[in-house]
Amino acid sequence: MELLIGVAIFVVLTLVITAIVLSRKSKKRLLAERIEKQFKGLSSDEDRYVGIDIIKKRRRLSEISWLDRLFSSIPFLRTMDNALQIADIKYPVGYFALVTINLAFFGFLIMTYKAHNIVLGVLTIPLLGGIPSFYILFKKYLRIKKFEKQLPEALDLLARSLKAGHAFSSGLKLLAEEFDPPMGSEFAKVVDELNFGFSIKEALVNLDKRVD
Repeated sequence: MELLIGVAIFVVLTLVITAIVLSRKSKKRLLAERIEKQFKGLSSDEDRYVGIDIIKKRRRLSEISWLDRLFSSIPFLRTMDNALQIADIKYPVGYFALVTINLAFFGFLIMTYKAHNIVLGVLTIPLLGGIPSFYILFKKYLRIKKFEKQLPEALDLLARSLKAGHAFSSGLKLLAEEFDPPMGSEFAKVVDELNFGFSIKEALVNLDKRVD
């Protein structure tokens, strides 16, 4: 009975926190979509690109302000957020932190109370709690591998573009138009940044950070 009450309280609290996060996120998404549409209206190439990706000084790790400040003070979560960007996963790191805590907590409870073995319960924490991290790393690996596979052909196309007398920025735009993601989408972001005043060096450094 005590176990059921503890699980019920935890589930209710988790659902409440999740509802708050999703509610705040949906409002901010609507505002972001309106701003993005206004920016797209200034470009004749709006159908070509995945959207404007303005580099921020610091990405939010959670839609909840106090959680964002807490997560930002934890180096591991900042590293995980970087992996999320490289894997092109849209959910914030706070979402994965919540999933990790849930999996670890329930794994510990089940093994401790059902198997009556607290050692197994402790061992279950990293096993189940590590599932979200493994998922992120796997998605990151697949995306980087696909980018690497596209890279030789992309460099060849860029070289031919330069030999034909086109500007370097025009060659980058060609890559954005001709390639499927992740190559095309990443170079579309490079082109967007150039249009917003970034230097070629800054845009390519940002690309390097996104694809590790």
